[in-house]
Amino acid sequence: MSDGSSEDRPLEEKEKTFKLSLKTFLYFCIPIVFVVIIAAILSFISDEVYGKELSAVPVEEEEGEEITSATINAVFYVSLALVGATFVYFLLKYGVASIFRVFLGIVVGMSCFLTFLYFIGAVFEYVDLWNDFIALILILIAFIITGVVITAFVSQKLSQKVRNTAILGFSILLGAFLGVAIPLWSAVLILLGLSFYDIYSVFRGPIKRIVELTAEEGEKEEKGDIPMLVFTTSEIDLGIGDLTFYAMLVAESIIIEPFPYTTISAIIGIIIGSIITLKILEKKGLLPGLPLPILCGLGLILLTTMVF
Repeated sequence: MSDGSSEDRPLEEKEKTFKLSLKTFLYFCIPIVFVVIIAAILSFISDEVYGKELSAVPVEEEEGEEITSATINAVFYVSLALVGATFVYFLLKYGVASIFRVFLGIVVGMSCFLTFLYFIGAVFEYVDLWNDFIALILILIAFIITGVVITAFVSQKLSQKVRNTAILGFSILLGAFLGVAIPLWSAVLILLGLSFYDIYSVFRGPIKRIVELTAEEGEKEEKGDIPMLVFTTSEIDLGIGDLTFYAMLVAESIIIEPFPYTTISAIIGIIIGSIITLKILEKKGLLPGLPLPILCGLGLILLTTMVF
């Protein structure tokens, strides 16, 4: 399940007062830009090689019933996010976070294994270098990557840099996969639905309770149970789910005409939304990371389709 989609803390205030600066902006936005650009490239290559052969929705979009199908799919994904976040909260509340770490590591590791092979296979097919020997080497590399990712998510002894790298890689692969495997209208409604859910979850729902629970632990060891879900900079945290769905939006934009202007617009919109979120974060201790970047990205994509 997409347990990283909204269960984590999208943006959280650190112990010291947060103040937006050029350094903070770069530390925050460079990883986002990196993730969405690589996801867009993988999505483009996959679309060129395989087309839309994958499906990650319970109901396919039939002609004339796209909105109905998309609504059902959006409800499904938002429900997954809600159930997943609630599950995480109760695991942390009752002191069994170690079980969650192992479960998360296995799920994330297997997801990375499958999506890595899918996209790297598409890349080698695209450049016409695919053969049995290459396939064997890539499978071995995929196993190594899977082992590193599982360790990064399960172990609390690895450095935050290693965890950050694993989070970036997972966000790229899953975001690109969702971008190629979810039909357009479903993707739009899923992103909007998760954005509104993110607002509820941060201010009144599971994320708020998780943050409060973590704060109550003070300096106890349990406070280290959540960072596996968060890309951490010196001053702010960005949830793995936020990065994944930014990547999904940009990956989805490659099928929208006029490409590549829609993709460029999506990236610019995400950056603008992130900057606005950072400015608001100066006065707020906790904010949802999805709504403004996603809304700005979708808005600029729509504007681009109207202008061009």
